[in-house]
Amino acid sequence: LNTLSVGYLDSDFRVSYKPVVRGGVVQSDVTSTPGYEKLAISKNTKVYEDLGIIIGDVTGEGNITIDDATYIQLYLVQNMTFDSNMIKAADVNGDGDITIADVTLIQEFLAGIIPEL
Repeated sequence: LNTLSVGYLDSDFRVSYKPVVRGGVVQSDVTSTPGYEKLAISKNTKVYEDLGIIIGDVTGEGNITIDDATYIQLYLVQNMTFDSNMIKAADVNGDGDITIADVTLIQEFLAGIIPEL
């Protein structure tokens, strides 16, 4: 990855951007900028290209619903096939496998038990 910028919404509802990776190098000074204090960056920070995939949104509708959990269950019993984007979205816990644990995380998220996926 050559360049990556992150943004945040300031108190005046303006989006501010700051480069996190420039020329393939992690910019460690980002966290000293107001609004970016909670951003943790180190040389070991993994950066992934945004493919427009929302983890947990297997249906690709732009949000996470019970349908996403149902799709994974259907996939697990081989009643549905997934394309590559669906496979990436369905691996909610990021362990490289699609299992009932991914379904459980979506259900816990929808029930408000966990705040995010």
